[in-house]
This record gives sequence, C-alpha cells and structure tokens, in this order.
Amino acid sequence: MPAPQATPELTVIAKTYDFILWSCHHTGKFPRNHRFVLGERIERSLYDLLETLIRAKYTKERRELLEYAG
Repeated sequence: MPAPQATPELTVIAKTYDFILWSCHHTGKFPRNHRFVLGERIERSLYDLLETLIRAKYTKERRELLEYAG
C-alpha cells in the first residue's frame, strides 16, 4: 500500500518549519552587531508566518489569514 501523500496545506507548513530551522542556524552566524536585532526580527517574522499558516489550516475563513501571510 502506498504511503499517503501530504495535503498541500501541510506541505507548506512543513516547508515553512524547515525554513525556520535553516534560518535559525544561519542567523546565529550573523555579525554580532546584526545578530540580535536583525536575526531576532527575521526569526520572529518567520514564526508569525508559521503561526498564521497553522491558524489558516484549521479555520474555514482562511482567505484573510492567507492574505495577511502573503
């Protein structure tokens, strides 16, 4: 029996999470004077995006959330 395929919504959420992990690894290598301000801002924005995508997955009124995420 073939493995079930992920829905497009779950794929986007998983890829966003993978991108967050990747970016956290790289923002830690920013120069010290940029690491805490710029790195934190990037990470916070990505976590907000992930949260918005998860909220959109579990609601019927997702258009507004997805427009906000875009």
